[in-house]
Amino acid sequence: MSAPALRVVSVVDAVADGLRSAILSGEITPGTPLAEAALSRRFDVPRPTVRSALLLVMQDGLLRREPNRSVYVPVLTRDDVTDLFAVRRMTELDAVERLVAQRTHPAAALRALRILEALDDSDGWDEFVRYDFELHQGLIDAVGSPRLSRIYQGISAETHLALTQLRSVYPSPADIAVEHRVLLDAIGSHDRDRALAAVRDHLDESEQIILDLLDTNQGEPHP
Repeated sequence: MSAPALRVVSVVDAVADGLRSAILSGEITPGTPLAEAALSRRFDVPRPTVRSALLLVMQDGLLRREPNRSVYVPVLTRDDVTDLFAVRRMTELDAVERLVAQRTHPAAALRALRILEALDDSDGWDEFVRYDFELHQGLIDAVGSPRLSRIYQGISAETHLALTQLRSVYPSPADIAVEHRVLLDAIGSHDRDRALAAVRDHLDESEQIILDLLDTNQGEPHP
């Protein structure tokens, strides 16, 4: 049996992955400008390579560029967050309704939950964010619709960016595991109304926490 083909990662892809990791871990904070010269030194690559990597990350929604300004990590606005969660509601409510109707076992989501429950406060916030998203993506993927999965994957980077803003407002990251246990238990009950209510409550609470945080930080200077 032949070995599976390995994915070839170009230098541009590697730099783009490094930027995504730094942004989603919180190392590069919202509002931070990113100069090509500084990134060229950081990754030890030519500026054209940096420029191409920046374009890839901009496509994810993790970076923006305005006239006469360096590329920067966006500070999400209320409109950004509201629109993001509107898309999440449409996709996740539809997915959960299908899972309940089909009595589908969302195995990947349950695996992500078990990992979340095994993490503790000593683990990095980016680990909680990673498995939080994997759990939700697992619910979508369990439906078995490649197109629905692609739609949800398309907002993955901005979802990650929004979740990084919760770092300072959760008393303990372990609260995330408890919330998701409640969510998956409701889905596993195969009670349509209970499951849909749990999804709405979870997304409503997450959205409101982020909006409240944005209100608190409104007017604070950014780099």
